[in-house]
Amino acid sequence: MALEKHFEVYFGLVYDSRHKSYITYKMGEILLLLFCAQVCGLHHEEDIADLAEMRWEHFKKYVKNGRPPCKSTISNMLKIIDPKRLELCFQGVAQSVFGLKPKDETEGKEQVSIDGKTVRGENSIHIVTALQNDGLFSLGTIEVDEKTNEIPAVQELLDIISIEGKVITLDSMHCQKETMAKIIERKGDYVVQVKRNQPSLYDDIEGIFKIGEMTETLQESEKGHGRFTTWICEVLPNEYVDQSYFDEWVGIKKIFRITRNTEEKGKKSQEISYYITSLDENAEKLMKYVRNHWCIESFHWILDVVCGEDKSYIQDENAKLCMNILKKYAIAFVSQYIRQTNPKKKSISGNMRKALISSDFMHSLLGPFLHNLLLQLCYFY
Repeated sequence: MALEKHFEVYFGLVYDSRHKSYITYKMGEILLLLFCAQVCGLHHEEDIADLAEMRWEHFKKYVKNGRPPCKSTISNMLKIIDPKRLELCFQGVAQSVFGLKPKDETEGKEQVSIDGKTVRGENSIHIVTALQNDGLFSLGTIEVDEKTNEIPAVQELLDIISIEGKVITLDSMHCQKETMAKIIERKGDYVVQVKRNQPSLYDDIEGIFKIGEMTETLQESEKGHGRFTTWICEVLPNEYVDQSYFDEWVGIKKIFRITRNTEEKGKKSQEISYYITSLDENAEKLMKYVRNHWCIESFHWILDVVCGEDKSYIQDENAKLCMNILKKYAIAFVSQYIRQTNPKKKSISGNMRKALISSDFMHSLLGPFLHNLLLQLCYFY
């Protein structure tokens, strides 16, 4: 099946609310242009219109209309696309195309990191994302009014996404009894940082570490960019987790501490963090879950810096949310391309830049992930 036919099937799942008599471009045609623009790292509606115009010899093979869409058409379409349907569409595409399988238990359970990010500019919006670390694609997105509303949004997100058998990692804001209970209720596990937003829990854990003897200690070191960092993970014996004392924290099995020592340009610093978890795992796996949680921080940095999300002048909230979803899946596609083809350029920004320069490269970047999807779709339908 040709590239445009694949996209027509995928994006045909996104509801088009326009009256048939007013349709100049099909929904799938516009979504194809939007997604290709994000793979090329473009940020603004005008840039997307320029890409369509400059690449029209390429795109006209896939778009039935005789001329490229203008900025107004692209802007108006972004305002009417249903973000929830758009994300569901891409979730199906990612699962089918990437062929992601459950992880080997010897490597640890599949990890989902949840965190919020503000999309700045005029009419800033705050978005909470559940990111599947192995694959770098979003399992769910919720827009909230402001950062202070992130806690109930995460609890709502946990009801939407599938977390059975997965490890949910969260920062200290979400160290909430209701959130932990929700994860256990939905048959997941958690690793969450404890800070002074839970003062009693923090003081108790800090006190236990002063008197307790570690059952296991693990040290890892890393050097790069002129910085030398050492992580030390210390795990308390299970008997220190008194179930009668911690009974309100549903599922808690272990308490551990990670000390991060950093030396850069002769300056030394130390950061100590405490964690609770429902996992009965060793220090190596616990350390891995904590360090992998930074994956979502890195992902947000790519959205801001590489994909220019904070530089966008898009004002409509619905359009901003749709663009956020498109950017996240563009990052996932490019990341998977790098993993599977091992190109000379290893950076996401470098491959997006090549896709912008060359339409053939853009096509080859998307092509490998479309090869086996026809079989998936034929089986499904």
